[in-house]
Amino acid sequence: MNLPLITAGLSGILLATQQLLMLNVGLHRIKLRLGVGYGNDPNLERLIRRHGNLAENAGIFW
Repeated sequence: MNLPLITAGLSGILLATQQLLMLNVGLHRIKLRLGVGYGNDPNLERLIRRHGNLAENAGIFW
């Protein structure tokens, strides 16, 4: 198989997933009118942790 194509494909998938998670956090912040922190909202905290966990662990897939 062509390794650069596989790497590019996986990178694209991870990038798209990261952007979707970032968008989800941003939209939830707008809904709550909250700029910084999670405002004791467990749903926002969960969304932030999902985004952060992918950011921390995406390098493992490369």
